[in-house]
Amino acid sequence: MAEAATVAASPATASKLGGLKRLASRKVLLAIAALLLLTAVGGATASWFGLLDLGREAAAPKEDAAVAAPVYYELPEFIVNIDTGARRSSFLKLKVRLQLEDPDAIPRIEARLPRIVDHFQVYLRELRREDLNGSAGTYRMREELLKRVRLDVAPTPVTDLLFAEILMQ
Repeated sequence: MAEAATVAASPATASKLGGLKRLASRKVLLAIAALLLLTAVGGATASWFGLLDLGREAAAPKEDAAVAAPVYYELPEFIVNIDTGARRSSFLKLKVRLQLEDPDAIPRIEARLPRIVDHFQVYLRELRREDLNGSAGTYRMREELLKRVRLDVAPTPVTDLLFAEILMQ
């Protein structure tokens, strides 16, 4: 009879133990997930406030390596009569600087200056007043002028084209 009681209690005990094991394993998994989340948030916060240096040394330029300052070359001032489609004249005054990688490029730019001025004049005279409206128009003009100057002075690298003055009358 003792055996029967043990056998009868065994399935109920087994189901209770199985439920407890599942509950305990869920609690352990939840505790591990909470610990990982807390660690990630703490690490991100510490990194945000600069307490951790996670790879910033590798990304930052080394002080030993000399960083060359850009060189600027100012092109002559452009004053062109732009296309209005009417009898009324409209003028565009433009001052442009070229950003170069090294000072050795200046003599090569000066040697090709007549060609650069010619290509700029031809392009600018074909512009209409509507072409220059807004920042999108200015951006398109910058890209077109930069494309032309890069073609004229190739293989000399021109990094950027900067507007010093844009005036339309």
